[in-house]
Amino acid sequence: MWFKNLLIYRFTKPFTLSPEQVEEKLHEHAFKPCGGQDMSTLGWVKPLGQQGSELVHTNNGCIMVCSQRQDKVLPASVIKDALEEKVLTIREDEDRVPSRKERLDIKEELVFDMLPRAFVKSRRQFAYIDPKNGWLVVDCGSHNRAEEMIVLLRESLGSMPVIPLAAKNTAYHTMTEWLKVAPPSGFELGGECELIDSADEAAVIRCKNQELTSKEILNHIDSGMLVKKLALSWSGG
Repeated sequence: MWFKNLLIYRFTKPFTLSPEQVEEKLHEHAFKPCGGQDMSTLGWVKPLGQQGSELVHTNNGCIMVCSQRQDKVLPASVIKDALEEKVLTIREDEDRVPSRKERLDIKEELVFDMLPRAFVKSRRQFAYIDPKNGWLVVDCGSHNRAEEMIVLLRESLGSMPVIPLAAKNTAYHTMTEWLKVAPPSGFELGGECELIDSADEAAVIRCKNQELTSKEILNHIDSGMLVKKLALSWSGG
């Protein structure tokens, strides 16, 4: 398999579990398909699929794992239509308008009846633990989805002391350096930039038709602001 969008987390304490211990603990949280009244389920599956036999795959000291989430698909529009039809029947047969509480009760009954027949959708999430370098690498571009897997790892392993790996040289820092020192070869600074406060990204300064190396703008940089957007022009031949 290929890891495409990676989120990397750093262990704050050494990871000391062996692959065999991880395998044993994951079995207690193995994936089970949605039951009749389950809206969703989450658990561990074999990372190598049908070609594998274990819930972990070990290679070069790294431990690969894979979670699977299954969700019932019950569109809100379907529930709404069924509810309105039920309410209309009550109005015609009993000559009354159901109260708000009664409507909520009817809605719950409809969902209860529909869930066993609802379609399901599944998705898998891969990750690997690198004990030597102290990393947890999640094949995901969404922090929320990565956090879902981390929570499952904590529940399964007892703890998962990780924090996001902060990049030493982010795009903001790179563009700030271009403004302060010099842009990359072949480029010249334009006349626009956007600065943000490194402590509060809601604080923004936008500059247009300005000399970007002016003392006023550099003072903002020196005070801790970073360049979020920077206008550059190609000066090469």
